Amino acid sequence: MVAIWDIIHAAGKFEVGFTTLFIGLIIGKLLGKVVTRAFDEAELHQVAPGMSAVLGRIVQYAIYAATLIALLQLYQITRIVLEVVAAVVGVVIVIALLLVVRDAVPNTIAGLLLSGRLKKLKGKNVRIGKVQGKLSHIGWLACVLENKDVHSVPHVYTWKNL
Repeated sequence: MVAIWDIIHAAGKFEVGFTTLFIGLIIGKLLGKVVTRAFDEAELHQVAPGMSAVLGRIVQYAIYAATLIALLQLYQITRIVLEVVAAVVGVVIVIALLLVVRDAVPNTIAGLLLSGRLKKLKGKNVRIGKVQGKLSHIGWLACVLENKDVHSVPHVYTWKNL
């Protein structure tokens, strides 16, 4: 008798979950369009072009997120899923920081080693590799050469080609 009740209860949860998902997707899509249209009617596009569509999308995805959280709560797996998502976001942030450091550290060190030579050349026309122009700015990671265009040349490239 208990096994039948569990089957009926699980089927009921599935129906409630499916209905919640379906209604959440419809409400999200509709409210996203309503917000977009409301801001278009308010002529927000004259102040900030494209902003009404962005705000509509934000509302749409916020409702999608609320629907997803409601579904996770229904099946009592919210904590597990959020922990996995947090772990993935943490790994992505660590990888992004490592990529930034990978480029920033060598350019900073090369900039410190080149600073004396570059300060003497500031304001003069120089050629660094294939880029030629007036050396107008020396930053922590790159120097700026100006001709018809503005070129930001990383210090590692400058170190190898000056």
